[in-house]
Amino acid sequence: MASLAVFILHSIIIAVMQTLQLSRYLIITNPCELMLESVTCFVMRYPAIVCTFLLTLLQSCIVIERAIALWMCGKYNSCEAKIGISFVAVSVVISVAVSGWSIGEEDFSQRYAYCSSSTSSVVSRQITLRITESVIAAVTIASIVILFILNNYAERRRRFDLQSSYQLRENASVIRLILPLSTFQTVVSGTVAMSGVLVNTFREKFSVVTYRTLFASVNKCGVNNVENSFCKSSEGQFIHSK
Repeated sequence: MASLAVFILHSIIIAVMQTLQLSRYLIITNPCELMLESVTCFVMRYPAIVCTFLLTLLQSCIVIERAIALWMCGKYNSCEAKIGISFVAVSVVISVAVSGWSIGEEDFSQRYAYCSSSTSSVVSRQITLRITESVIAAVTIASIVILFILNNYAERRRRFDLQSSYQLRENASVIRLILPLSTFQTVVSGTVAMSGVLVNTFREKFSVVTYRTLFASVNKCGVNNVENSFCKSSEGQFIHSK
């Protein structure tokens, strides 16, 4: 449920940000008045960056939580809520802090015609953040595979109590949901991160306009809308099946 809430929040933030900018392009006729203050862009894109990183962390936390459930089995129900809430709280704090670091060098004296996920002042840290997301997503996939193997091994036991049986079935359901999500997110995050690295590597070979256009075209906010649609659809099916 926490992941679904973040998916929805992220989509709303992106929709508002893009709608605001599009309306300005359609209404304002003087090009000089199109420029937005850096502070305004910061306020609009910071929540989206937090949500994007938070989605990656929450998927990892789901795997860790199910690994704990597999280890504790029948005793897990007594502390399930505390563990879940703790993971969500820690993920939120980490996401806010890391996202703040990634745009901490922003020059608030600048003005921009388009509020992309990052600016020239913070591009290096943003690329580092994207690469970190890709690594976390890849580690999550490896952890899911290990959890799948251990869960199958536990299911082969001939005798186990009702609570243990429930946790094993819950693990199987979560694995079926989160494996395609993590795989898709890893592919998307990796593609965006590598594209950003390539564009930034050859930055000196492009004009300012070309560089900004290429950089905006590979920013993750646009791609993440597709990712969110896929994730929300899959999570909705999982909740319905529950």
